[in-house]
Amino acid sequence: MKKYFPAFVLSFLSIQACFSQQSFTPDKNLEKYIIRTGFIHSPLIPDASKSAETIGAEKKILYSTSLDITPNLTGWVEKGFGEMSFSREKIISSAGSIRLAYPAYTGERA
Repeated sequence: MKKYFPAFVLSFLSIQACFSQQSFTPDKNLEKYIIRTGFIHSPLIPDASKSAETIGAEKKILYSTSLDITPNLTGWVEKGFGEMSFSREKIISSAGSIRLAYPAYTGERA
């Protein structure tokens, strides 16, 4: 068994080296950019075309409606932990906004 061990280790390492050639990233354009520029250890320029904001802005809006916000919160129902209130802070329109406040820890595990 001892005389076969070095051969086994050598064959294992050679197979490992052959199959461990993985790419840096699944994005081939980014990998080509890294190889071309050699900027492996410095921050790269972010690709804004693949950001969540760009992807979300390109989505088609299928249906849109306004929410009726009244100071007495009629038509709105609150269930569970937290509280719901009407607020005039940080509003986009003059109608006001609904503030939802939830505790960070409810005392129960999920």
